[in-house]
Amino acid sequence: MEVWTVDVGDLAPTLAVALTVGCVGLAFRRVAPLTSTAISIVGALVVPALVGNEAATTLGWLMVCLAAAASCGYHARPPLAGLVLVLGLIGVALAVEHAPAVSEILFGWILGGGAWFAGYALATQASLTRLARDHADLVEERSRLRADAALVDERLRIARDIHDSLAHSVSVMQLHVGGVRRLLAPGQVRERAALEAAEAAGREATAELHRILAVLRDGEGGGDPSGVDLEATSLGQLPRLIGVAIDAGLRVDHRERGRPRALPHGIDQAAFRIIQEALTNVRRHSGARRVEVTVDYRPTELVVEVRDDGAGSPGGEPLRGHGLTGMRERVTAYGGTLVAGPGERGGFVVRACLPLPPSGTAESDEDSRALGAARGLVAGGGEP
Repeated sequence: MEVWTVDVGDLAPTLAVALTVGCVGLAFRRVAPLTSTAISIVGALVVPALVGNEAATTLGWLMVCLAAAASCGYHARPPLAGLVLVLGLIGVALAVEHAPAVSEILFGWILGGGAWFAGYALATQASLTRLARDHADLVEERSRLRADAALVDERLRIARDIHDSLAHSVSVMQLHVGGVRRLLAPGQVRERAALEAAEAAGREATAELHRILAVLRDGEGGGDPSGVDLEATSLGQLPRLIGVAIDAGLRVDHRERGRPRALPHGIDQAAFRIIQEALTNVRRHSGARRVEVTVDYRPTELVVEVRDDGAGSPGGEPLRGHGLTGMRERVTAYGGTLVAGPGERGGFVVRACLPLPPSGTAESDEDSRALGAARGLVAGGGEP
């Protein structure tokens, strides 16, 4: 349109075709950046210079050439090949037109080289942005996988603890059944057969639980980071756990409130594991020097709290850390609540509330009575 509205004499048809070819060449700048740049600059600048057109009479060629140079800097690979192409074609065209004038060529190179550099800078920034986005996606995916792995790991450990509880309870049931069977009269054949079947089912259940435990523990490596045996999972082992923390350089204040009493086996394990994991997080992440461990025996619930004077959130993950995920799994399994976060006086606080059976009768008390009754039966002449 510019060629036909500006007085360029008899060169109008030639210039119209050349500039049209140059504009069309820009359409291929993504698929063939070097070829597209060559077509655009030759059509918009070189051909008009060869036929004798004064560049000052039109402006369209400048727009086409700058667009081609910038696009070449953005898309061409290797980049320097595009720069050499742009400067070479501009230099040829200006040398032909001004026969040659160094100042004109340098000015053309500044324009074309500046456009190329702008495109190259945009391409570099776009690449860095893509890399940053990909890295962020990778970090997020890795964090998700680690969280999933930690959750599975903790659930396996919970399963092992539940196995121990069930095996213990089933063993006590067997002792009860065996004790009752020994009290039967010789003529109670049907009753004796039913109790013997119950005993056999209990033995099979215990054996199956042991097989499941063997599968869960298969391939375990390393050791518990707290330094406490995995099987010693009760609040009765808390002094030993605190001793490990003291040996690691922490000052630990242990308090018990209420009247200590025997607890259901599963809740006892859960409370111990929560304190164990909280102390492990303190040693690993918080930089604390002093820790308060409180066990509060209430009529309807057990409350355990671990409070430190460290930098705050363990590992910088106040509510999403892997250890906290495991604690929450344990507390949820028993219908309790867990609060973990910065304390009102600084540091970090983990507080778990575990509901106790309404009757207040601990599982271990009943187990002890059952064991005593069974031993009495055996001592009185029952089967060994």
